[in-house]
Amino acid sequence: AVKEYGYAKLEAALDTFDRQERQEKQNAAEAEIVEHFSEIYPDQIREVKDSIYYIVKGSLKHFIENKSSVLCQGDMFIIPPGVVHYISPEPDTVFYSFSFMPDFIDETNQNNKLVALFLRSLLTDKNILPKVSVESEDIFYIECIIDRMLNEFKCKSFAFYEIIHSCAVLLIAVIARNYFEKNKIPEYFDNSKQFVLHCIEYIENNFTDKITLDEISKRSAMSKTSFCQLFYKLTG
Repeated sequence: AVKEYGYAKLEAALDTFDRQERQEKQNAAEAEIVEHFSEIYPDQIREVKDSIYYIVKGSLKHFIENKSSVLCQGDMFIIPPGVVHYISPEPDTVFYSFSFMPDFIDETNQNNKLVALFLRSLLTDKNILPKVSVESEDIFYIECIIDRMLNEFKCKSFAFYEIIHSCAVLLIAVIARNYFEKNKIPEYFDNSKQFVLHCIEYIENNFTDKITLDEISKRSAMSKTSFCQLFYKLTG
């Protein structure tokens, strides 16, 4: 009986370890941050995740569609999945890339309208920019956030995934503030009412598709309850 109990404890421990290992692999697949040192890149890159690139040192040239720009410290760009672009770094250039699946941030969009609005306005085909510049006073702040994310990803300590997620939302919020300070926020998205009107337009344009409440509430950057209440007020 003692031996059987010992085997049961061992099997339970191995099962727990196996589940933790699978969860770590899943987390790593959903979000990844890498430090690059003037690496040689292929002629073209097609991103499979949403990706943020940030330049720490040196410079590189970024090409996307018919646009290009030179980036140096404090500059970055964000690319959605499926978009083809090309990077040409100068010698001794150091930059970070942070890639994440859409669901990694989607759950936050319901409570963070700044992040939701920024990603929606930036990650559309007609608005993808080859460069987003950061104000000098935010450079140190952003680099501290990225360093924290990189350390968490490398060490994979307890709750590393949650910390990376929180840092990612903060990182995108800081980038969004810099972006909107230089680019006027579209009046169409000024308040919650306009978010819902945007969703109504989306439903009208895609009425033949299967659209769920979860999907449409994410598009509105609101909770399902808040979206339903405001939707009812606007449509009766």
